[in-house]
Amino acid sequence: MRRTVWLLFAVFSFALLLGGFACGNTDGGQQAANTPATNDDPGSFALTSTAFQSMSTIPKKYTCDQGQPKTGYSPPLAWSNPPAGTVAFALTLRDPDAPSGDFKHWGLIDIPADVTSLSEGASPVGPLPSGAWQAVNDTGEAAYMGPCPPHGNGVHHYNFVLIALKKKIGNPAQPIQLGAVLPQIEQATIGSVTLTGLYSR
Repeated sequence: MRRTVWLLFAVFSFALLLGGFACGNTDGGQQAANTPATNDDPGSFALTSTAFQSMSTIPKKYTCDQGQPKTGYSPPLAWSNPPAGTVAFALTLRDPDAPSGDFKHWGLIDIPADVTSLSEGASPVGPLPSGAWQAVNDTGEAAYMGPCPPHGNGVHHYNFVLIALKKKIGNPAQPIQLGAVLPQIEQATIGSVTLTGLYSR
């Protein structure tokens, strides 16, 4: 009887082992191969700033609390490893936590593909990359508008999104709202990366 029980146990264990191989639940690297790439991967499209880390507080210097300029300075930004086929970039800054919904703070369009960084104060002080142009933000200005959440409204998330484009959008003859040009940007997008900063008042 004892021999029969041990035999059944051995058969059952062997079946479980075979099932594990069939499902790919071994240590052969299957799970690692299926793990999506992140911005921490050396070869991934990445956007960073020396002024703040992802999901950390944006310094006051880059907000509307700066004083002069009232809009604050755009922060230093740098990027690397854009997708193959990138012809130009678009950079947007948006606040999804604004009382009115998606508040568009900045749109810098047609940044040349060979540009890999923006210096502090590229907007509103300059200089901007040659050929790049700014869309009109939700304050009515074609310039950077730093974080400026209502007092006591909690922490807002400010998403700097760098978008790789397969073609240039083209500077319109008249100033254009960022919201109006976003559909063109979406149609030309071949990749994007986000750097999120936090700010509250």
